[in-house]
Amino acid sequence: MSLVPPTDHFYLTWGERLRDPRNNRESWPGQTIELADDSMQLIAHLMQTQVLPAYYTRIETAADFLDLVLLKRTDPDHHVHFERGCCLIKLERFEEASHELAAAIKQYLEDGREWCFPKAAQCEQMLKAIAEGTALDLYEQWKAETIQNLKLEKIVSQKN
Repeated sequence: MSLVPPTDHFYLTWGERLRDPRNNRESWPGQTIELADDSMQLIAHLMQTQVLPAYYTRIETAADFLDLVLLKRTDPDHHVHFERGCCLIKLERFEEASHELAAAIKQYLEDGREWCFPKAAQCEQMLKAIAEGTALDLYEQWKAETIQNLKLEKIVSQKN
């Protein structure tokens, strides 16, 4: 998960599903409150001790993250184009970023769902910032926004 473009929710979209280590199934018991609570406690433990450390070890730099995003899908959707564009901004590869952002805008507008239009507007905002030479400033503003939205101030350095 990247901190830019701005988001107000957590998501991890790479790799396989987190399997229940008790039975190696992709689904987790949740038929009762007790079973659901037990499942969630184990999921939280696995996320903290295995999933997140392994995930973040793979993406120590912006270039590492871009490599992961480029491998993510051979048929990238609007979100992937937007993520790639933002990562390319961080790497100061503005021409490539512009292509990714333009592809994201096209797909958001073609998709046409209500939530797509604000995302397309954000892409347009970043394209404008590229043209004005302020893309890195907007990137940092969006990063700070996500950190605040997700209440990550205590665990994420603003300098990264």
